[in-house]
Amino acid sequence: MNKKILLDLLKTNSRAIVTFEKANGDTRVMSCTRQIESLAEEFVPKGTSNFDQDASEQIRVFDLESKGWRSFNFNRIQSVKLKEYTFENFEIE
Repeated sequence: MNKKILLDLLKTNSRAIVTFEKANGDTRVMSCTRQIESLAEEFVPKGTSNFDQDASEQIRVFDLESKGWRSFNFNRIQSVKLKEYTFENFEIE
C-alpha cells in the first residue's frame, strides 16, 4: 500500500484503527480519521489548503479517543483496520 492510498482510505472512512510503532519503539493502537466532514466544527483545521500535500512520511490524523490531531510515521505502520477489512504486514510501495 502506498501513502496516497492510505490517505484516501482515511479520508473516506469515519473511523480506522491504526497500529504503528512509535519513535520510542512502543506499539500504539489509535482510532482515527482524516474525514473532516465527520468532525465537530471546533476540530476542523483552519486553512486546510495544504492538508493533503504533505511530502514527508508523517500521516496527520484526528485521534477519535483523545479528540486531537496526532501524527505517525507511514513507514512504521503495522496494520490498518477499516470496518470489515484489515491490512496487515504492511508493505510500503
